[in-house]
Amino acid sequence: MKKSKRVELNSEDIERVVSMAQEERKPFEVVKEEFGISENEVTEIMRKRLSKDNFELWKKKVAAGKPK
Repeated sequence: MKKSKRVELNSEDIERVVSMAQEERKPFEVVKEEFGISENEVTEIMRKRLSKDNFELWKKKVAAGKPK
């Protein structure tokens, strides 16, 4: 069996991740450094914490800010 490398975050840490992700000044690399979670994990947290419309808006902003 594969061991999960998933980091367990408490509710305070999750709120900080959401806040950092919404600020747009903190790229995913900084979130990974501070919390040890990947871009996909941040996206999943955002999907669970935001309403569908707000998540879609956030996702568009993030995609627009990424270099191609």
